[in-house]
Amino acid sequence: MLPLLVEHTLALFAAHPEMTDFELIVPVPPSTPRPFQPLEAYCQALAEAVGKPVKNCLVKTRQTRPQKEMKTLAQKRANVAGAFAVQGEMAGGRILLVDDLCDSGATLEEVTRLLLRHGARQVNTLTWTRTIHVDA
Repeated sequence: MLPLLVEHTLALFAAHPEMTDFELIVPVPPSTPRPFQPLEAYCQALAEAVGKPVKNCLVKTRQTRPQKEMKTLAQKRANVAGAFAVQGEMAGGRILLVDDLCDSGATLEEVTRLLLRHGARQVNTLTWTRTIHVDA
């Protein structure tokens, strides 16, 4: 599936060239550590296809519950508040933030704020899918 996902992403970029205005690809850390991380593999394959680096600069500072277990946007925001940290600086960088799933957007909002506070100039987000049971 990896080549197909990259192919679809490149088609998206061709249709929306503004999405290619980034210098770094930054994956969101997984909720559940696994021996094989599909999002990390995707980011590496995408990086090779577009000729831009991946920077694994985000780390979780504490374990969070799966966002799908939360019922309200307030619960989802509280669940991820302060749950991430940046290793290194993003000074002046334009970032493509990649996650596998967007539920309420709370994780993407939290991480985007964090990256901007650490010097990123711009953050675009890309996810594989979006759930339909959001309350936002």
